[in-house]
Amino acid sequence: NSIGTLKENKEIWIGEHPTFDEKLRIGKEYAYSYIRTFDMGNSCIVIDVDLKTIQSLLNSMDLGEGSYVGLFNENGVSVVNNEDLLFQDLEVIKNGLSVGKASSDYIEANGEKHYYAMQPIGDTDLTLCALVPLKNITKQANDIKNLTIFVVIFASI
Repeated sequence: NSIGTLKENKEIWIGEHPTFDEKLRIGKEYAYSYIRTFDMGNSCIVIDVDLKTIQSLLNSMDLGEGSYVGLFNENGVSVVNNEDLLFQDLEVIKNGLSVGKASSDYIEANGEKHYYAMQPIGDTDLTLCALVPLKNITKQANDIKNLTIFVVIFASI
């Protein structure tokens, strides 16, 4: 429960606040919201983080074709750079979010091997996750190997 968490911690990150949206007649154009309460009086501040800005940041992370980058809160609310994969439905993501620690591994997704990495972001309850096809990682090493073979053959002529 977000309200219980807010009373205990004085600050939380949440994925939505439908009551505020309805009262203020605003749409959900935000990715996440930061809420902080204050000791004096019954007051709080709500800061919405723009959805398009977060999507632009995630899209600017070029990890190669077929890669996925997502930002998740502790409740699994996500913003992802690519909707082709139900990123948040992968068991490794669900398990990692519940643990709340940095992790990485090789997994199968969309029928091919991927390297996944998950990193919590400070004290924000937000976690950055990435899935990169293994072929993207090994491609550069193969290119270097092929160039080395070519140079050795060319040098021996």
